Amino acid sequence: MVVPRRDLLAFVGAAAAVAALPGCTMGPRPTPSPAVPTGSAGSASTVLDPNRIATLVKALPTRSPGTLPMTRLAPGLTPPTNRWFSGLVFGDQPQPVFPLPLGFALLENGMEIWLPQVSATERAILGQRTAGLRLTTPGPVTAMVTGFDVASVVIELRDSTGASVVAVRLVQGVPGVTLTAPRATSLLAHVPWATSAAGAVATVGSSTFGLSGGQVDGQSVRLGAGQQAVVFAAPPGVDPAGLLGRVAPTTGTTHTWETRGDTVSTTLDYGAPTLYVTMPHHEASITATGEILGRYTPVSMGR
Repeated sequence: MVVPRRDLLAFVGAAAAVAALPGCTMGPRPTPSPAVPTGSAGSASTVLDPNRIATLVKALPTRSPGTLPMTRLAPGLTPPTNRWFSGLVFGDQPQPVFPLPLGFALLENGMEIWLPQVSATERAILGQRTAGLRLTTPGPVTAMVTGFDVASVVIELRDSTGASVVAVRLVQGVPGVTLTAPRATSLLAHVPWATSAAGAVATVGSSTFGLSGGQVDGQSVRLGAGQQAVVFAAPPGVDPAGLLGRVAPTTGTTHTWETRGDTVSTTLDYGAPTLYVTMPHHEASITATGEILGRYTPVSMGR
């Protein structure tokens, strides 16, 4: 079987990406038009009788699969069922997650990020784990998901006393992770960093990674109290040193949508201009892309 391959585009530029469907041209963001009501409280006809609905719902069987272990979810948060990062929360052990284009996994003393290698067989399309960049803490840590929004999640790595060593924010569609140190700490890479005035780069196998922020000494990255850094994977064939000045920490994501005629526009805001990627089916409808910097397999990236 032959499976056509499409790359992910990598962009850099705007803080927000705007997609308009069913089609659009480059131009100003559309203004909203009044919503068209589809019914009213005083309608003469009722599609489904509420009493009938209540009877049917009451007749449905109720089953429970049992209590799901959620020891890695902070109190007060809604259990994130069926989310791309659910594997970080549920189960006895955290599972790898894939905030495209990255793969991410928690370790006993830190984390690892990598670029999945996509392969296809007659029965499945798989994202294979490749050699990744490991960043470890001074000692063992436990992970706790402390917040999430439209497209990002925050995981705190905590020491044996329960104090946060570093907070890690993963963002869907962003090829980097944002590290925030609530107190001074050091993270150790398993490979050496090559430093410059703009930051540092490292190579693991065929993948290259960049680091913006922090103080680098050999394999160690030191973060002062309250300091942030961004670790990212560069698109294949792109020098991460050229991207160091284009990344920015992500503090959260939001989205809005507008309608105008028969076009609906959705805006995803990353909070600051940074690197992000688009899926192939997004490309025709995105109106605010920024500069195309490279291509991931199977995604494209920009800013």
